[in-house]
Amino acid sequence: MLCISDEECNYLIENVEAINCIEKVLNSIGTVFLSQPLKPYLKFENPNNRIIAMPAYLGDPFNVCGIKWIASFPDNLMINRPRAHCITILNDTKTGEPICRCSKRCCNKKIYSK
Repeated sequence: MLCISDEECNYLIENVEAINCIEKVLNSIGTVFLSQPLKPYLKFENPNNRIIAMPAYLGDPFNVCGIKWIASFPDNLMINRPRAHCITILNDTKTGEPICRCSKRCCNKKIYSK
């Protein structure tokens, strides 16, 4: 399984080839099979905190499926921790086998100090 680090993910976000691929996917919506069910939200005692599951399948010619699991805890900024953490897992559409994992810490620029 391919594992993409934070640093590699940052590179991909800025990479023209990756941006072109994302543009191609967005332009194909409505022309290929797309399944993107409603996102379930997990709520916690602190109403600011939540975890969101974002599953999706994109058909031919992409044939990609996976899920993004993102935890958003805004108060983490007050303790100099990233506001959010996410992991994306892609699966083979023929076997269901996980083929790629990408995790990312999502941090707002504003960091609080005690």
